[in-house]
Amino acid sequence: MVYRCRIELNEIAPKIWREFQFDPDVTFHQLHKIIQSVMGWENYHL
Repeated sequence: MVYRCRIELNEIAPKIWREFQFDPDVTFHQLHKIIQSVMGWENYHL
């Protein structure tokens, strides 16, 4: 089994979105790192 996730940024044109898959045994901390990487973010806040 694999989870599929789609992330879309609101109020942006054109739409910015990413789809990715991950194993169900991934922790929330690992998922956070995956999302940061998939979106091209560097783990900081404006």
